[in-house]
Amino acid sequence: MLNSLTLHAQTRWFEVELLLFERNVKLSDQTENLGQDNIKLDFSRSIPLLKIPTNVDCTPGRSCLAKNISVLVNKAKFNSAQTGFVLLSNSRLQLAAQRLSLKRHWLFKPLLHAVWRMPVYSRNNTRPLRIFAGKNLVSGQNADIKYLNDKWEIDGNLKIYLAHYLYVDSQLIIRKRVMQDMPTPEQQEEKAVLDIVNSQNGVQIIRPSDEVAPVKQAQRSVIKEVLFDQNRRMRSGEIHYFDHPLMGMLIQIRKIKA
Repeated sequence: MLNSLTLHAQTRWFEVELLLFERNVKLSDQTENLGQDNIKLDFSRSIPLLKIPTNVDCTPGRSCLAKNISVLVNKAKFNSAQTGFVLLSNSRLQLAAQRLSLKRHWLFKPLLHAVWRMPVYSRNNTRPLRIFAGKNLVSGQNADIKYLNDKWEIDGNLKIYLAHYLYVDSQLIIRKRVMQDMPTPEQQEEKAVLDIVNSQNGVQIIRPSDEVAPVKQAQRSVIKEVLFDQNRRMRSGEIHYFDHPLMGMLIQIRKIKA
C-alpha cells in the first residue's frame, strides 16, 4: 500500500483539452490520392475515452445503429470508470472561441470538444486512448455484434506521454462517404477474361474498343478511409494545431497542481 501511495504521489497529472473538426471538402477534390480501404489500427490496448452511444431499444436480433457523437461531452458520455480520468465542466474549455469560429465558417465543422484531467506516464507505461467522433457512417447492424462494425467519421488512437517533454502521438482514421461508379457487365466480363488469361498463360489480350456512345454508369455509396498519422513534441500550456487536408486537431495540455 505504501508503494502504491508513493507511486500515486509521483504521478504527474495534466489537464487536456481536445478539439477535433473536419473540413467540408470532397475527397475527390483533393489533388493527392488520399482514399484507402479498410485501414487497420491496433486497438488491443486502447482505452475508449467515450462510451459508445446506443439506441434505447437496440436488442439482440434487431437492427440498430449507434448514434452520432455530440460535439460537447457530458459525464454520461465520458468513460471515467475505465480510464480513471476526470471530466471537467464545459465552462473550463479554453478553446471555446476557436470552436465557435470554426462553427461559423462554412469550410469547417467541429466534431468533438472536451477537457479532462489525466495522469501522464512514460511512453512504455502509457496506453492509447480510443477516440471517435462525428457521424456513424454505417447504415445499420445487429446488436449481437456489439458495434464492432461502427464506422465513425473520426476513429483512432491518441497517445499522450512524457519523455522530458510532453508528446502527442495520433493515428486517426478519417472516413467519408463517396459515390463510386459501378462496373458495367461488359467491364466485369472483360476483367474476368483478362484475369484468367494473365494468370494461366501470362499473355494479355488487347482488343479494339467498339465505337459506341458512352453509357452513364450506375453509382453506389462507399466509405473511403484516410490515415491521419502525426506525432508532436510540446510544452505544457502551448496550443498545438495538427493539420490535414480533411480535418484538424487543436490540443492543449496544461499543468495542474499535485
